[in-house]
Amino acid sequence: MRTFTISFLILLGTCITGRAQQFEIDKISTKQPLKVRGGISANAMYMNQGGNPLNYVITGHLNFTLFDHFNLPLMMNYSDRKVALSQGYRFNQISIHPSYKWATAHLGTTAMSFSPYTLNGHQFTGAGVELSPGNWRIQAMHGRLLKGQHEDTLNTGPTFTRTGFGYKLEYVASKFSVGTTLFKARDHESTLSQEHRVFNGQVIHPGENTVAGLHFSTTLFTRLQVSGEYANSLITKDRSPEYEQVRFRTPASVFQKSNGTTTSNQAFKARVNYHHRATHTLVGVGYERVDPDYSTFGGYYFVNDLVNYTLNFNQTIGKNKWVIGGNAGLQRDDIRKTKVNTQSRFVANLNAQANLNDRLGMGLVFSNFRSYRFINDTYSRIERVPDQIIDTLDYSLVSRTLVYNLHQKLKNTASELVTLSLNSSYVASRNVHGEDSRAQTDIINSGLVLAWELPGNHLGYQVSVNHFYNGIPDNPISGIGPAAGFRKAIKEELQFSVNASFLSVSHHHQRRRYFATNSQASLRWNLNKSNRVTLNAGVVRNQNTTFLNGNLAYNYSFN
Repeated sequence: MRTFTISFLILLGTCITGRAQQFEIDKISTKQPLKVRGGISANAMYMNQGGNPLNYVITGHLNFTLFDHFNLPLMMNYSDRKVALSQGYRFNQISIHPSYKWATAHLGTTAMSFSPYTLNGHQFTGAGVELSPGNWRIQAMHGRLLKGQHEDTLNTGPTFTRTGFGYKLEYVASKFSVGTTLFKARDHESTLSQEHRVFNGQVIHPGENTVAGLHFSTTLFTRLQVSGEYANSLITKDRSPEYEQVRFRTPASVFQKSNGTTTSNQAFKARVNYHHRATHTLVGVGYERVDPDYSTFGGYYFVNDLVNYTLNFNQTIGKNKWVIGGNAGLQRDDIRKTKVNTQSRFVANLNAQANLNDRLGMGLVFSNFRSYRFINDTYSRIERVPDQIIDTLDYSLVSRTLVYNLHQKLKNTASELVTLSLNSSYVASRNVHGEDSRAQTDIINSGLVLAWELPGNHLGYQVSVNHFYNGIPDNPISGIGPAAGFRKAIKEELQFSVNASFLSVSHHHQRRRYFATNSQASLRWNLNKSNRVTLNAGVVRNQNTTFLNGNLAYNYSFN
C-alpha cells in the first residue's frame, strides 16, 4: 500500500481564539493582497528490516493569506512505504477541512466523535460538518466506515463494505445544555462474496447498527452541577431475510428493523457535583451502567458489563502546592446474572500532585478502572527500530495503573541546570488480540535520570538507569541497564547528538539471557534560515539480530 496523504484546511474569517473576526471592507486597500509561506522536505530512509530497505517520504505545506483575513493552508505527504494496520484503519488518507466562522467541514478520510457511547473516533471516508450558530451545536457525518476486503490486513479478517451516517444536535445555554444523538451503520452484503465469508472457522454475516442517545447538563444554585447521558445500541448480527422480524420497544428500534439475531443494549451515566469556590473544593457522586456486550459500529473498543457507583472530589491546598482529585467507589459486573462468578470491587481513579518548593515536585496517579489503550513500554521502545511504523490502535485492556514521578532541581543557575528525575509505573493489562486474551500481563517500568544543561556552552548530557518487567504469561521477561545521551550545538548552525541504551534481558522460564542495545546519532546543519539538512543513523541489536537504520532529510522553508 502506498502512502499518500493530503490535508487541505481553509480558515476564513477566524482568529486564533476561534471567534469570528470582523472583516472591514473599507480597509481592504491597506492590506497586503497575498502572502505566501511554506516549506518542503524530502526524507530518504534506510532500514534492513524486511521488505524494501530503502524508502522515501516527501512532505510539503503552503499557506496563502489574503488581505490578512483569509487563510488557505495546504499540507501534503507522500511515501512509497507499505503499511498494514489493525482495525481496518486506513493509512492512505486524503482529507479537506474548510472552515468559516462557526462552520467547519470534514471531507475525505477523517474521524469524528459524538460521545463515548455512540460515534467515538472511528475513521471514515466521506463528509462531516460541525456547526455552532448561536447557542446550537450541530455535528453530522456520512461515509464509509470499513472498506470491503477479501484478505486480512492483520487480524480483522475479511470485511463487508460498511457505511454509516449520524448527527449530534445540542442546545447550549448559560446554565444548561440538552441534546440528542443518532448514529446508524450497515454492512453491504454484495461487497463480500460467499466463498470469502469464513474467518477462523466462523461465517461472517452482514450486520447493522443503530444508536440513539440523549444527554443534558445544568447548573443549579450557581454551585450544583448535574449531567447525564443515555444511549441505546441496537445491533443485528445477520441481516439475512431468512430470520423473522422481532420488535423492540427502545429508542433505537424506531430507526431499525430487527430479527432473531438483533440485540439491544443500553448505557447510562449521571453525575452530580458541588463546587465550593471559597475552599477550592469540588465533591460529587456519579453513577454509570453499561450493559453486557454493549458496543457500536462507531468505535473500536468498549468497556461493558459494569455498574459504577463513585464519589468524585477535587481539592487544592496551599496556593496550588497540593492538588488532590479523582473518584472512588464500587464496581460490579454480571448485570444480567448470567455468570457463575459475580465480581464486586473497589474502584478508584486518584491523581495527586505536590509542588513542595521551586526545586522539588512529585506526582502520583492510580486507577483500577478498565480502559483500552496502546502500551508503549521500556522494552518496546529500546528494541524498536527508529522510523518503524507503530500501530497505536493495537490496544490492550488495562485494568490497573500506578504511576509515580519525582523531579528535583539539584542546581539551578544562569550557567548550569542539574536535575534528577525518577519515573516508575505499573500496568496490569490483557492483549485483546492474543491467543489467550484472558491472561493478564503485569508491566513494570522504572527510570532514574540525571541531566545537565549548560546553556552558555550549548551543551547538554544525561545518564540514566532503566528497569522493566513484563509478566507475559508462560514467559515473563525482565531487564535492567544504563543509557546515556549527549548533545552539542555549535552556535545555531550545527547541532549534534548521540544516544545509547543498553539492556540485559532475562527470560525467566527459559533461563535465557541476552543483551539488547539501541544506539542513535543525529546531525543537523542549518545552512541558512531557509535550508536545513538532517542526518540520523543508528544500530539496534536484539538477541542475534542486528538492525541498521538511517535517515537523510532536506528541509526548505520560505516566508
